[in-house]
Amino acid sequence: MSTLMPSRRDPAGSMRPAVVAAAVACAAMGSAWAQSAGAPRAVVIEPSVSITQTITDNLRLTPEKSADAITQLTAGLRMSSRTGRVQGALDYALNGYVYARGSGRSDLQNTLNASGRMDVVDNWFSIDASAAITQQTISAFDVQGVDPALGSSNRTEQRSFQIAPSWRGTLAGLVDYRATIAHGASRSDARDSLGNSTTTSGSLTISGRRSVPFGWSATISRRQLDYDASRATEEDAARVSLTYIATPELQLSSSLGRERTNLTSLDKESNVTWGFGADWSPSPRTRLTAQQSHRSFGNSYNLAFEHRMPRTTFRLSSSRDIQDPSSPGSSRFGLDMDKLLAEIRAIPDPVLRNQVSRELGFLFGSATLQSRVDASVRYQGLRTSFSAIVADTSSSRLDPLAAVSGDLGQSDTVRQRLYSFGIDHRLTPVTSLGLSLSRQRNAGEQNSLSNVLTTWMLSLTTVAGPRANATVSARHVVFDSSTSPYTENAVVATYGLKF
Repeated sequence: MSTLMPSRRDPAGSMRPAVVAAAVACAAMGSAWAQSAGAPRAVVIEPSVSITQTITDNLRLTPEKSADAITQLTAGLRMSSRTGRVQGALDYALNGYVYARGSGRSDLQNTLNASGRMDVVDNWFSIDASAAITQQTISAFDVQGVDPALGSSNRTEQRSFQIAPSWRGTLAGLVDYRATIAHGASRSDARDSLGNSTTTSGSLTISGRRSVPFGWSATISRRQLDYDASRATEEDAARVSLTYIATPELQLSSSLGRERTNLTSLDKESNVTWGFGADWSPSPRTRLTAQQSHRSFGNSYNLAFEHRMPRTTFRLSSSRDIQDPSSPGSSRFGLDMDKLLAEIRAIPDPVLRNQVSRELGFLFGSATLQSRVDASVRYQGLRTSFSAIVADTSSSRLDPLAAVSGDLGQSDTVRQRLYSFGIDHRLTPVTSLGLSLSRQRNAGEQNSLSNVLTTWMLSLTTVAGPRANATVSARHVVFDSSTSPYTENAVVATYGLKF
């Protein structure tokens, strides 16, 4: 994709041909690229198209129900390259919605998840880049939903990118160096410029050539975070780190430094920083990583545990740090997201995949401190599999001087908790039945700023051909709120093709 296309709304009559044209063009272009790439190349290109029909009894997600039928056309493109100078992956989809009764306006929505690295000069200069387009919830306190085609007043398209050139090498054969400059931005169409921010940073690290069991490094860095809805903050830091390889399975680390920042004050204040950590891998299937740091805003930490068994994988993470709004590839789970997403994508039922992979979030307007705990388990049996995720996030306002709008303007802390469980059973070699349940609770410091979203889904998925699949699902949604409670029931049918 050469452009990040914002969501736009057109009359139904003019949008239908646009969606069809986009689907055909994407499929044809992707097929041509795949043929030119050739089988021996390590570049994978997979275009796809699908049509989804949704019949719902509550289009606007309000207490007074209004039924409608929604047709969704989706054109998608997946690309990946794992060898050569350019490596990375791109997953893009253009979704078009048409409403049978005209009770909703026809809509185009984009989703994009892309990241890659280009080695411009071997072992010296490289460029990392990432980009994302998501349909983001604006407020955790407003009406929540599970389908982007319904109740769109509390949802907006958020676009973010980050590009980071870096230089690395060796000086006089004694020390290694790495210099990085990064620039990122995030934009949305929400009111009051919520979600709009720009981040610029630079760092220089030198480290001694590896001498077992000790190692050292020194880093200087500068970072500026500018929110359109509030003010810009800066952070200058310098630190020295030491590492010690106690055993082949255990590595210890410590750091000491100083930082100057105006994150919590009008003028920059200087503070001593320190930290320690450990990385323990007792076996190829088990890993525990723990890091603790003392910063100007208090303690930050990151704990990640993973254990893999032949059919079961356990993951647990806990973190506390400043939220970076313009890093599309940042891991909200504090773990290796590539591994976690690969496991989620392995779930055969697409409806179940969507439920298990749901994430928490809302739009920020100023520097935000976020604490998060995540636990997940995934079991893959011969015919039956299940996945479960528990997530607990606490977001609090970090900048006391910013004039904040949005959720953190109503409450200094926003707490979100999600339970998601899904089970899938293979009825035949090509057909499976899935059941999922999710419960999300959002709460502020006042009782009126709380709501609970509960969703049940039952789905049947079958392989309809060598490159085709079909899904029929039913869902029941209950939204408990003191202001706008609702219930919604829907039947959804999807037919998809991959080329």
